[in-house]
Amino acid sequence: MKFILKTALKTLILSIILVIPVGLIVTYLSLNQRGIPVGNLGVRNIFLYAQNYSLLIFFVSYLMSSLLVTSLIDKLEVKSVIALHIPALMVGAVLAGGIYFTRYRHYPLPLGVNTIKLDHKTFLRDGVFNEVSDKAIMLKNSGENNFTLYLYDKTSNDLSITGNLSAEKNGNDLVFIDEPNRVVYFTYKKNQVTDSLKIPFNEFTVNNKLFDNPLIYRYMGQIRNVINLIKKYMYALSQTEKYIFSGVLYLSVLMILIPLSYALNDRGWGFAGLIGIIVLLVVTPFFYGAIIKLFGKVRFNLSFLRQYSYLSLPLVLCLFGVLLDILVKITGKRTKQNA
Repeated sequence: MKFILKTALKTLILSIILVIPVGLIVTYLSLNQRGIPVGNLGVRNIFLYAQNYSLLIFFVSYLMSSLLVTSLIDKLEVKSVIALHIPALMVGAVLAGGIYFTRYRHYPLPLGVNTIKLDHKTFLRDGVFNEVSDKAIMLKNSGENNFTLYLYDKTSNDLSITGNLSAEKNGNDLVFIDEPNRVVYFTYKKNQVTDSLKIPFNEFTVNNKLFDNPLIYRYMGQIRNVINLIKKYMYALSQTEKYIFSGVLYLSVLMILIPLSYALNDRGWGFAGLIGIIVLLVVTPFFYGAIIKLFGKVRFNLSFLRQYSYLSLPLVLCLFGVLLDILVKITGKRTKQNA
């Protein structure tokens, strides 16, 4: 019990420490992907933007801390590989409960509700002039779901004002319309600007990419593909079922990666384990992408689960993690016997 509590405390402390670097990386990658000049946003706006990804940041930090603690642990203190899951589950319960009671219970709407995105290259904050190329843009909230757009051209010193804009969701797109119901903007779609703004979208494009390595973009693209596959898989589920499905799927990631990271532990300084964690994090999105596609094709369901049959995919992955636990335990015993 002492070992479990000590490991859980290490995991929790490391999770809190990793929130800042993970938050900076996630936020920068998101802004960088959209070509947004990070230096123009300011520290306060970057912090507000990061709040949109708070759930992702917390759970990535939690995953990383669980794997790091497992990778660096002294194997002589471990009596059972399965016991390594208990500290991770304890910390996960604490974090999940904290997020629920501090965010979703009191703030059912996203914290970044005032964050507006135009096209896939442009980022606007409400009430703040945003510098993009040779333009400055401000979106001012003039009432409930009503905005005024100010576009300042620094080269010609002209200021264009488009009023009475309202934002509506249309599938995955955010549509800005004016009073006569004329479309002004479609997000994530190019060349949809009316004459009222007199500016093509290529004017908004900012070349602000630090990572030009195609391998990194391939990896980030695979993560987006997995997220889209998960959303497609959960399409017919209710909101509560989506939360349960996501939680069990995340649990399956821990169930699979913890025994693998433990197996890569070298009993010393953990260098082999740390390198192994990097390899695991690189391979995991491709593994989950292939598994989700396979389940989508074969339409596999555990019928005995009845109304919970939608959990077939994550539960099978959790079972795979249990099998890895058993395999690691067997190979560990054989190693001790040979020694």
